[in-house]
Amino acid sequence: LPPSQARDLLRSRLAYQRGDYAEAVAVLQPHVAAGADPGTQGLAVTQRLSQSLRMTGANDQALALIDALLPRLSQARGEEHADTLALHVDRAIALRHLGRFDEAARTLEDVLATRRRVLGDAHPDTVHAITELATVYQEQRRFDAAEPLFREALAVRERLYGEDHHLTRNSMSNLGLLLSVAGRLDEAAVLYERTLRIETALIGEDHPDTLALMHNIAGLYRKQGRHAEALAMHARVLEHARRVLGAQAWQVGLFEVGRAQTLQTMGDPAGADAAYAEAEAILAASMGADHPRTQRVREMRAALQTAQVTPVPPRPQ
Repeated sequence: LPPSQARDLLRSRLAYQRGDYAEAVAVLQPHVAAGADPGTQGLAVTQRLSQSLRMTGANDQALALIDALLPRLSQARGEEHADTLALHVDRAIALRHLGRFDEAARTLEDVLATRRRVLGDAHPDTVHAITELATVYQEQRRFDAAEPLFREALAVRERLYGEDHHLTRNSMSNLGLLLSVAGRLDEAAVLYERTLRIETALIGEDHPDTLALMHNIAGLYRKQGRHAEALAMHARVLEHARRVLGAQAWQVGLFEVGRAQTLQTMGDPAGADAAYAEAEAILAASMGADHPRTQRVREMRAALQTAQVTPVPPRPQ
């Protein structure tokens, strides 16, 4: 790599790791100026920049960046080369963020089969594919397919890295969310509380990973009927997220959805409607009005409003 590119890759990586995704994008953007030959921009720049773009909500840009390089990389190195497979995984993640779950699942199933055969079940690249495929299955609500994959990834990572490693913590959080969504609340609580203790001690409450975990815990509290604790957790998450990520970040939109759901469960339709409206506006601006996540919030708000329309009883004769 040219020295300037190597330097900026390091700067972008450091910005990403502290959760400053906008800075991670800005550092690398000059290396992929409009019209640049994708063959010269390099795999490392493409992967780092596309990952950072996804975290800012610019999923279409991330996918376009990958699609500019993938055919050349595949032709030059072969479909089963580690670099080609890695870029296919990045493409599948972009597809997932765009709501194109079936395409993402097909790609990841192919990559996982190849990595199991070539690298073995415990290779870090294989475990990464396992985790991403399980995440797509969860989006599709295929919980029975997702759970054994999440458990496999967690077992391997605990054995290889220990529980303090960020990949192990990620696997704990993933499994906790699956169990929560599937209604297995007590099991989810044990994992979540263990993970939060580790996350807070190692990276603090301002880090986006911790905020996402706290958001999930608030949802768990709601399902357990612990409404006051849920609202307090939502408030903490939103205060940190607005300050760290920006008031219009897509993550803030998702966090507002969680708060709206809790308010709705508590019997506060006006508060819930206002939170849904805020979430919809943020997601429409950051991800697009037609994105599946935006549409889902729109549907949730419409259902809330419909539920508040009480039929007028007939006038007594």
